[in-house]
Amino acid sequence: MIIKLTDGKWRITTCKDVKQGLNLLATKKFNLLITDIEMPALGGRDLVMKIEQKDLKVIGMTAHEKDIMPSLLSAGFSACLFKPFTLQELAETLSKVTSSELIKLSVTEEETKLPNRFSSLTAFASGDTDAEREILRCFLTDLRQGISLAEEAIKSLDRKKLSHFAHKVLPFMTMVEASTVDKLKSLLKENIQNLSDEELLLSVEAIISEMKEMANEVDAFLVDNC
Repeated sequence: MIIKLTDGKWRITTCKDVKQGLNLLATKKFNLLITDIEMPALGGRDLVMKIEQKDLKVIGMTAHEKDIMPSLLSAGFSACLFKPFTLQELAETLSKVTSSELIKLSVTEEETKLPNRFSSLTAFASGDTDAEREILRCFLTDLRQGISLAEEAIKSLDRKKLSHFAHKVLPFMTMVEASTVDKLKSLLKENIQNLSDEELLLSVEAIISEMKEMANEVDAFLVDNC
């Protein structure tokens, strides 16, 4: 996405985990860091505290509500992208934080040619059918992993694991306008304690059911269009 916005003129480095990121930050000079707020090994706020490059701009990404923005700014973030975000929102945020003239602010998100309800996921492929299929394959993997997480956590009504599951899948479920988005939001760690065990069980079962329906639909589409 950033390559598309900058016509490939930015030098971009990706990291597979926080440890690799910290090692790179300790040995190389960077102008901008984009990081998730919630990560298994080290949260985004703690990561910012460990960064020694004081002039480094940091953009966070999160599925939390926007009311956490003041706390992120206090923690040292320059801005935050709230998932799911559009290509235009990414462009505007990058331009604001970096003051770069390389950013294309007039972004046209072409509609995908694929006739399915997941067009919002494939919009960034710009009509490239191979890219669209790869996006859908990744989406299918995310769905299946999410289903597995939920099914395991619901066995013991593990609220911590269920909150982790909700945080993980909420961005892409919101993007495809899933009917269970509100139920997912009720599972976030700031809300889940308000649910009784029965309410929790019913919500998770509904979410799993919709995710399985989506997975079957995507799988069938990929088989028919391979």
